[in-house]
Amino acid sequence: MGKTIWFTMTSLDGFITDRRHNINFHTPSEEVHRYINTLNESNTVMILDRDGYEIMKYWDDPTENDLQYEVVRVYAEQWKYIKKIIVGDIGAIEEKNYTLWNEVTAERIDTLLANESGDIIIGSSPLAWELIRLKKLNEIQMIIVPILLGDGVKNYKDSGEVPLELIDHEIFENGWTYLHYKVINSI
Repeated sequence: MGKTIWFTMTSLDGFITDRRHNINFHTPSEEVHRYINTLNESNTVMILDRDGYEIMKYWDDPTENDLQYEVVRVYAEQWKYIKKIIVGDIGAIEEKNYTLWNEVTAERIDTLLANESGDIIIGSSPLAWELIRLKKLNEIQMIIVPILLGDGVKNYKDSGEVPLELIDHEIFENGWTYLHYKVINSI
């Protein structure tokens, strides 16, 4: 049985986009991308909201220019085989491996965990906070980008105290930092 893991990339001051709603500040180096690819090897499902879908649908058809890089080709290949669940009203999706849910429930997460051999990645902050509220989030994997943005879309909201236990960490040459936490009192 896999785990539910919130994977997020954020500025040092906790923003997932800059003030113009761009994510360019967290384009990973080859070293960081390779590390993300390794983390992604155990993932079989990704749950996204509309905003997460809009960002990640790029991987359905990456540009030839980007595919010249091995780390991009590896991630694009992994992306093909990950089941994608989009939560919320976003209309029809023509792409393969997409499922639409109107909401996340504890029962749906339990069913996924029972039926999937790998991990379930939560790719959006609001959905991760919903899983925390439902006590269904097992772990958090976070990459901190060494930049202060001052404004943008915040990664966190005030949902009460959530105790964590550090499982692993990595500091990359470019100053980016990977933090891996277990959520205490989750499941």
